[in-house]
Amino acid sequence: MIIREEQETVHRGGVNTLMMDAVHNQLYSGGRDGIIQVWDMNNLKEPYIMSMEHHTDWINDIVVCCNGRHCKLTYC
Repeated sequence: MIIREEQETVHRGGVNTLMMDAVHNQLYSGGRDGIIQVWDMNNLKEPYIMSMEHHTDWINDIVVCCNGRHCKLTYC
């Protein structure tokens, strides 16, 4: 059994991938814990925004696709 915090603000395994969204100045990190975390690069004192924990295995790649109005996060 893994005991987790209500809000995971760090990766519990290694980080496999990073993706910078220059439009929103956010950094996405994907880890071996199956979690994608979003970081605000405008707020380096407290950069953590949120975690997405819907993946069941390692995150190996993150792609942020934007057309100027709508953004879509794709991960695998």
